[in-house]
Amino acid sequence: MHIGQIEENVQTVAANISRDTFIYDLLVAYGLPKASITRLQQGGYNLSKSVGEILWKKKLYFRAVYDEDLHGFIDTRRKDTNLLKHSPRFFVVTDFTTLLAYDSKTDDTLDVALPDLPRHFAEAGDRNIQASARPQFSKVLAYIRNYAVAVFWHRTR
Repeated sequence: MHIGQIEENVQTVAANISRDTFIYDLLVAYGLPKASITRLQQGGYNLSKSVGEILWKKKLYFRAVYDEDLHGFIDTRRKDTNLLKHSPRFFVVTDFTTLLAYDSKTDDTLDVALPDLPRHFAEAGDRNIQASARPQFSKVLAYIRNYAVAVFWHRTR
């Protein structure tokens, strides 16, 4: 999968949002292994006991939030000691109008209207892939994209 294909995939996800599969579709769009995403969907990798919540150890915390302020919710969750013991790198919450994300490694945040998500990918896509190891990117999605590219590059060597 090349960067142009990832960008197209993100555009497709943003244009065809499914509340049930949004986060899985987004992870697949960024090139993460389908087998891992399937295990996450089936609950094998999901450490959360709450319905509608995903906690993937050392990778991701996701929750769709409808009845609370997204900013307050993500701030509370990223300080939650029960979550932090699983060290999720990315915290992502959405009400399917807005998407908020936080990268715990770099302290970067993203606050974007969901239809504008592909535009933020384009900003991230202009950066040099070799810079993916440096915590300079301003958007969390740039890190996800570069992680996917690095995994792909490593597999093709």
